[in-house]
Amino acid sequence: MTAFADALGVLFLDANLSVEIWHRDNEGQFTRARGILRRPDELTEFGSARLLSDTTRIDVRVADIPAPRPQEQ
Repeated sequence: MTAFADALGVLFLDANLSVEIWHRDNEGQFTRARGILRRPDELTEFGSARLLSDTTRIDVRVADIPAPRPQEQ
């Protein structure tokens, strides 16, 4: 492993930064992984209005979920 991969591994294992997540594929199989939550505000324009929405994004290592597909949870 490289130093960068080691550093990412430490970040994803840190309980202060990451949370346990479960990924369910299209066949119903569950995979346990660690994810880092990001909650940026998203600004959307609709006509002359500007809407502010709360969003949640989860960063997951490719090693934990190598081939995610649309419609998986």
